[in-house]
Amino acid sequence: MKLNTFLLPLFLLFFFVACDNGGGGTAVSDSEWVKLRVDTYEDLPNCSKNREGERAKVKDKQEIYECTNGYWELKDHYVDTVMTLANLPECEGDVYFAIFVREKEDLYSCVNGNLVSYDLAKFKPKEYRSEDDLPVCSSSRSDEIALVNKVAYRCHDGRWKDMGIYYATEEDLKNCTAKRDGERAYVANFHTTVYCEDGVWNEE
Repeated sequence: MKLNTFLLPLFLLFFFVACDNGGGGTAVSDSEWVKLRVDTYEDLPNCSKNREGERAKVKDKQEIYECTNGYWELKDHYVDTVMTLANLPECEGDVYFAIFVREKEDLYSCVNGNLVSYDLAKFKPKEYRSEDDLPVCSSSRSDEIALVNKVAYRCHDGRWKDMGIYYATEEDLKNCTAKRDGERAYVANFHTTVYCEDGVWNEE
């Protein structure tokens, strides 16, 4: 990626797993606000005026790029999801991946031929019964995520900001139906808030 082992703890701070998410509802196979999916950066098309603002997933490095002013700009990293350990790709040689395994509720990474699991439970957002129970949004809690009744709150600039209904991955995100029009959702593995409008999830 190289999202090396020394970077993984920082990366994991943005990847939280909600135990009560359960994958309920109709799942979508990929995030609807990412328009292109390619194997390598070299496979990206020209960043033309017609593609301005479009986002693309680059599989080999698990990166997200956005077409901005004629250039593909690196915006983020993402995490793929599989159901079982048996669904993981082979971990050998210089292969690198970071993939969430649902049956284990844990993130697995292949580094230098070694499959490593990360105890995601320790990174899970703390849950609170109400906004009144949230701790003060101090500088030491900056960018921390907390859950209140399945809604994600982010500590930013001294206050807790409502980020939308919490989903661990984009696969958990329910279909954007007319009933959900205007609904906001926080997708943890993209650490991004999206909103439902006219049948499509759009990034804020």
